[in-house]
Amino acid sequence: MSTSPSLRIADLQQRVDTILRRPDPQGWRNTSISRKFYLDLMETILRTAAGWQDTRGAIIDPVEKIEHGQTSCRFVAPGAILLSAGRIEDLRENVLLGMDWVCQRLPSGEAQSPDFWMREIMTAWNLLGDAPPARRARWEANIRSVNPEAHYWQVSADGSKLEQLHNWTIYAAAGEALRDLAGLGPPGNDVKIVWGTAFYEKYMPAQLKHFSDMGMYRDPDDPFTYDMTTRLQIATPLAAGFGIAGLTDQYDELLTAGALSQLLYVSPAGYAPFGGRSGQMQLQEAILSALAELEASRYRKTNPRLAAAFKRQAHVSAASIKRWIMDASPLRHIKNGFDPSTRHGCESYAKWSVYSLFAASCLGLAYLFADDSIEESPMPAEIGGYTFELHPAFHKVFACCGQTQLEIDTQADPHYDATGLGRFHQANVPLELGLSMPICANPNYTIPGNLLPQSNLAIGPGWQQADATWVDLAELTKDLSSKLTEQTTDTSTVQFMVEWHHAPSETRIVQRYALSTGRVTIAAEVQISCRPAQRVRLTMPLLETDGQTSTAVCDREGAIEVLYGQWAFNVAFDPNYNWELGPRVANRNGIYRVLQISCPGDRIGMTLSFQSRPSAAASG
Repeated sequence: MSTSPSLRIADLQQRVDTILRRPDPQGWRNTSISRKFYLDLMETILRTAAGWQDTRGAIIDPVEKIEHGQTSCRFVAPGAILLSAGRIEDLRENVLLGMDWVCQRLPSGEAQSPDFWMREIMTAWNLLGDAPPARRARWEANIRSVNPEAHYWQVSADGSKLEQLHNWTIYAAAGEALRDLAGLGPPGNDVKIVWGTAFYEKYMPAQLKHFSDMGMYRDPDDPFTYDMTTRLQIATPLAAGFGIAGLTDQYDELLTAGALSQLLYVSPAGYAPFGGRSGQMQLQEAILSALAELEASRYRKTNPRLAAAFKRQAHVSAASIKRWIMDASPLRHIKNGFDPSTRHGCESYAKWSVYSLFAASCLGLAYLFADDSIEESPMPAEIGGYTFELHPAFHKVFACCGQTQLEIDTQADPHYDATGLGRFHQANVPLELGLSMPICANPNYTIPGNLLPQSNLAIGPGWQQADATWVDLAELTKDLSSKLTEQTTDTSTVQFMVEWHHAPSETRIVQRYALSTGRVTIAAEVQISCRPAQRVRLTMPLLETDGQTSTAVCDREGAIEVLYGQWAFNVAFDPNYNWELGPRVANRNGIYRVLQISCPGDRIGMTLSFQSRPSAAASG
């Protein structure tokens, strides 16, 4: 780590505390959510998944027609939590049958992705104490017979590859820590088997090197989902009382820093950032809720205002996914309206069954961690008046003002994202309307071939070269540097500049942003070899459909308007600019039309804004 976590904690703490001392946003209201809301979301998922269970107890993915990876254990853990809370009594046998299956399956060596199983199994074990004794005895015998270095996949028995291992190993260590707390070691306490505390002590020190100085876990290529989920796996056994002198203290410091970073980068609507693998899944916000509930409890006595901000983040993140879980039929595990059978926006491993149930599992942890005596107060993203940069790890810039957020990728992973402004969010506005993530030409997730653009797209500039071909900032990722400069930051306006330099082409791109409630003005300037560009353009993907609901697009002089339910999205620009609507393209959230405005010279600008449509709400 480049900076001591304790020093970074102090910096992050000061930034957060400064924001939290500002006045509450006008019209701010409590969500009135309690921990029971997590159960409501979970129950919807579990009741759906119970219909996917076969006679053995395995959960069969309804699209793939097979049991996939860790799906079945992720049915059992939230099922046990619901039963312990007095829910789904009619599904008790489904949960117990699932526990029969997973406890037998893991030590058999036939489990897929076995490193993920033990944490889920131990959560269920701890809550199914009222199961028939004979059944509990079989479960216990099977759990005791698990030999981690024989049954898990991401291990290094000789210790030579410990630093090459990543999130799978942390999942395994979390499960082994919980197993140790339950005292379910191998028969005869066989010292040749590295399990429980011994497994943790062997595998977790090397993982410390994979954290940034912001307390964020760096899985390869810095995907946000794997920062969040890995921190949750580390936090879960620590919350249960597991500890190793020195080692878990270091992890607790990293968790503290990572959570403060999270408080600054989550959108005012509660959504996780875009960036990397497994994006736009409901499991992301479920993880955020669980982590935020833990942090709320951490600060309950020492910093009640901070505790209240984390409590708010937990509730807002959980509420943000209700649309796709409780209000959708069938429920969606990804944030779009396409039928799950299309697998639109999903990686090959992101099956409907396993990722729906992982969301339920993490919501279950949020329920277990929650303390309803902690009240809500506004979180930083709702108060606003700041920018927040992650660099070089995760390479993002966030700006928040008036319950509105921008997220900019300064050097994108081209298989998932694009360089430039990839997100324009306002609280209560559908996330896909102003764009929630960029659009890739060759994504590592499923998009129909006829909806793939020729090059990556974000909200941002392009320029014409001497040979009349166009280059866009969104295409660039290598040999690219950037610099953030703040200009004005208060709760009503945030103005800042991001300057990029692309060394091979000697191109300098400057974008100035002025952000206020539901509105951002963007001004771009491009120089090539120290000379002004001859012609420039700005790109803005316009939503056509989320896979279920279509928009209406209206144009008038100097403006384009997209009508979508109760909201309108407006793009305003100089009426002397040329503009055109290009081809249909898609990202994980929906299908878009590519608006491009252009003009001679090296400078161009536009203003994006959201407006509510009361008449649409009334007519609906």
